[in-house]
Amino acid sequence: MREINARLEPARRIRVLGGCDPMDWSKMRSAEDIAKIPFRTNWVAHVLLDHYQPNPKQKLPRRLRRWPHLSQPRRHRERHDTRIVDRSKIFVVGTILELKPNERELVARLGDPARPFYLAGESLPKGGPYPNDLFYSKGDPLLDHMDCVAYLGPEADPDLRNKIEFTAAQMAELERRAAVRGDMKELMKLRFAHRAEWFRAHPEDIPERP
Repeated sequence: MREINARLEPARRIRVLGGCDPMDWSKMRSAEDIAKIPFRTNWVAHVLLDHYQPNPKQKLPRRLRRWPHLSQPRRHRERHDTRIVDRSKIFVVGTILELKPNERELVARLGDPARPFYLAGESLPKGGPYPNDLFYSKGDPLLDHMDCVAYLGPEADPDLRNKIEFTAAQMAELERRAAVRGDMKELMKLRFAHRAEWFRAHPEDIPERP
């Protein structure tokens, strides 16, 4: 993404926001505490629909790939919410991750598979097939689903799992969190049962672009 942004003018650069369930783990003592916190996908939809869309002065953030459902019919979105975001208010970035061996020709239809690239507007193909990371476009014109494509290959992101050494205190905290979560299937059921409480306390908006 840094390589792509280096070739874009500042106003068109893509801002990447990391996110997870908006919970303060220092206050989580039981599964009931966790159940009152929305899942990250529900939280993102909430921030966009309730914090950004109602404010005409606030621009919706550019976003990577996984939320095309906010501007599409209800079957693609969180079931408890029937609203959609006006397509003109969202800049959708479709992303292709690492290069899969059997998709070189598909990626080459969009750009050079040997380096990251950005393709936007009328330059986007008007028909498939596409790399699997753009599966939600099916064979439609890409502009029907997104404003641009960012290819982040050819190499995959480094896998840092089990590569970071934790302190004894950090390991103890991870074990505490696992004990609080308990059985994941039961926790998921409990969280959905509490969804009426998810947004009683609104989380902070995404901070302004630096």
